Amino acid sequence: MDDSWVDISNTDPEERVQKILPGVKVEISSNYNPLYNCIAWAIGDEHHLWDPEAWWPPGAPKGYSVTHLSKTYEMLGFEPCGMDWSLDEAFDKIAITEADGEWQHACKQCPDGRWWSKLGEAEDVKHELFDIESQPDYGRVVLILRRRRKSSEHS
Repeated sequence: MDDSWVDISNTDPEERVQKILPGVKVEISSNYNPLYNCIAWAIGDEHHLWDPEAWWPPGAPKGYSVTHLSKTYEMLGFEPCGMDWSLDEAFDKIAITEADGEWQHACKQCPDGRWWSKLGEAEDVKHELFDIESQPDYGRVVLILRRRRKSSEHS
């Protein structure tokens, strides 16, 4: 992934997001925060910048293939569900994108059916799932995983 956009922390949030996802309609849902990335955000971790060469969940397989990332999320209770991106209130869902044989991005489904992404060190944004495929750095969606929600989370 091209990280040339990372050094834009002093720009206006709307401008920064449009530099990262030009032309994609998004709703900004957080402030700039370099403490976590999309891989962490998809699982709800706002305290680690997940990277197989730096911090990674203990015992999880390290690597950049979609299989490595899928197995890591599976260790945390998720299961592959093919390409089923439909909204199901009983499940949390994560989408993984891939380019050139490596995972590039992960996002999680919002309660309204849109998807929530962390844009590198930049803001969290809500968007339609396949809108990110229009951006070369994000690759294409290749796998959806799901985890049953605890009953109190959707009642």
